[in-house]
Amino acid sequence: MLDIGRANARQHLDLGYGIHTCLGQWLSRLEIDVALAALYRRYPDLRVAGPVTYRRSMSCATCHVMVDDVWTDTIGAPGQDELGMLDQTAAPATATSRFGCQLIVEETFDGLVLHVPPTQE
Repeated sequence: MLDIGRANARQHLDLGYGIHTCLGQWLSRLEIDVALAALYRRYPDLRVAGPVTYRRSMSCATCHVMVDDVWTDTIGAPGQDELGMLDQTAAPATATSRFGCQLIVEETFDGLVLHVPPTQE
């Protein structure tokens, strides 16, 4: 459920760029295209009610992974923004939950084991 009025709405992650690019961003963009097309077909006279402010960000929480216990010290703890978003995941967050798009891949991660929640397989 998208709740743009939630308490932490301004403390969110986006689809990122560079080394933080969300691997699921193209699926998210396609879902938005399909949803908006259906909305406009259903309500062809739909118009924006006021001035538009464009922001280059979006919450998706689709790259939720659990770091294998052996790797938690190597990966490190999530940042405050990431912690604020973990309550938006489809599967309940665990002590080792992270967003894949927020992991900066380093050589020391060779062999890294991440678990994908069953709801995202």
